[in-house]
Amino acid sequence: MKSYKLKSKSNLVLVIVFIVSILVVAIMSWKCGGFFQFVAYLDGKTIYIEPHVCDLGECEADSNSEAVFSLTNLTSKLITIVGAGSSCNCAVVDRLPLDIQSGNTINVKIVIRLPKEASAYDQIVTLLVAEKGYVSKYPVRVKATTSNSKPLPN
Repeated sequence: MKSYKLKSKSNLVLVIVFIVSILVVAIMSWKCGGFFQFVAYLDGKTIYIEPHVCDLGECEADSNSEAVFSLTNLTSKLITIVGAGSSCNCAVVDRLPLDIQSGNTINVKIVIRLPKEASAYDQIVTLLVAEKGYVSKYPVRVKATTSNSKPLPN
């Protein structure tokens, strides 16, 4: 078995820094619920949303569909989803306001009214989150392709 000798004290310091960094990332990822939640926390986010884009695929025109997003509270305090907005009234968030306890994950359902004509649907819904005495905006995106199930009249 080969043994590797470090050639200088600077290499030893680099190895120690690397091991400590790995341990810090592992512990924080565990504390936040995962690596991507940890990255969001480092970026100053208080919630982690998954997925960022919900593609509903092929849907029937002039129908309702549901997009579901998981929201994780990355803080040590209660936060509340107090509202939502979009550029049309075709997207409605179910059961507002919603409280998310520290470290918990909840599912948020957005009910989408799809267009009457066959088309591509692409809408950004902004969730309004009350935290630390102010309201933050968290956008999510819903996509779909609609088709007419009945033939159009001549």
